[in-house]
Amino acid sequence: GALFLRWYGARRRAIEEEVAMPSAPFAAVVLFILFIFLFGTSIAMFVDRLEIRGTIVAVKTPVLSAPDMAATPLFDLFEGMEVIVRDTRRIEDDTWRRIYYPGGNTGWVRDRDVLTSVDPSARAFAFKLGDGT
Repeated sequence: GALFLRWYGARRRAIEEEVAMPSAPFAAVVLFILFIFLFGTSIAMFVDRLEIRGTIVAVKTPVLSAPDMAATPLFDLFEGMEVIVRDTRRIEDDTWRRIYYPGGNTGWVRDRDVLTSVDPSARAFAFKLGDGT
């Protein structure tokens, strides 16, 4: 920003004194483009961190069209595949997760078939307050 302000001040003085205009600030333009790129990258990283990710832990699990075992299966996911969890619903005694599989496929799976990154049981080290560890 300071390079642009300095250039603008020199341009204004050149107009007042009726002398040749200063050349465009090449370094300021390059730094501005770099700033926009880094700012956009940091926003994209922030948005990506807001998504809940999960890993399929069942050997093979059908992705259903609705949170019900009688719903139509859309496609199958296999153990180790990464998904994005969009929604969680508790229906009667089952908990269901609406997942998004990269490529545009979305559907419902049982909670026990997907391990999410926000589950307390999924943490490698779980400390309890007051136990001295």
